[in-house]
Amino acid sequence: MDSTSQTSGASRSGAGSNNKNWRCQCEKAMKMTYTKSRKRRNQRSKQHSNKGVSHKGKEQAHSPPVPSTNSESDGVNVPQQVLVAAVQDVHDHFDNEIAQLRNNYRHRQHIQAENTYDNPGASGSGSSHATPATITSNIIEIPQNRTGTKVVDIRRKCGMEGLEHENDWNDINTSIRDQMLRFGFEWEHSWKQQDPSQLGLLYAAINERCPILKQFRNSWATKFIVQEKFNNRKGYKARNRQKRGLEPTAGSYSQCSKKHRAMVDTCMARS
Repeated sequence: MDSTSQTSGASRSGAGSNNKNWRCQCEKAMKMTYTKSRKRRNQRSKQHSNKGVSHKGKEQAHSPPVPSTNSESDGVNVPQQVLVAAVQDVHDHFDNEIAQLRNNYRHRQHIQAENTYDNPGASGSGSSHATPATITSNIIEIPQNRTGTKVVDIRRKCGMEGLEHENDWNDINTSIRDQMLRFGFEWEHSWKQQDPSQLGLLYAAINERCPILKQFRNSWATKFIVQEKFNNRKGYKARNRQKRGLEPTAGSYSQCSKKHRAMVDTCMARS
């Protein structure tokens, strides 16, 4: 009996010392966690002072329930407020990270949308070789001396000078040419004989395809380029007819022989 009682007493004393050491370690860890959580909560309360104490209480009210830590078997009594504060601190940390990620995503989308608007041809075939010119909101007035205006002047006003913008300017010319082919000019008539209302629709379609031309008042640059291309193509057709002997050159008809003039008149009548 004496040896048995001594053995049981020694085991109880050893278990009591182990429980005491484990309890001290748990209390020390909980105190450190509680201190860190208090510091973080104080910093957030300073940053969000306008939310007030009621908001903090509301967050604690909606926090998930924490099981009771009062245990008689291990002899550890951890304050429940410490665990509630620690869990709430973790929840707030993840909420802040999620909100920050959402804000960063919206910011990147906004920047991408602005870049797409500033560079409308960024996904085109020719604009990948050079940086497109920025579309400005300033209106370019009609020049007083229209006779001295050239296409190169319009290109300069668009900010597309230099070889770095050669592909962009070629894209604009290609778009204008495609719209003119869809329009269907009456090539047997002169420029002044074309329908003005239909020409207005053509100018509007070209401006939609080439937004940089919208900055010219009353689409005068679009009209100038279209008229220039019309005259060049009509002159090209006339030169081809002259080469085939269908039309005499200007000023040479009266100098032709009678035989040649008769041949020209016959060809003109057949055409």
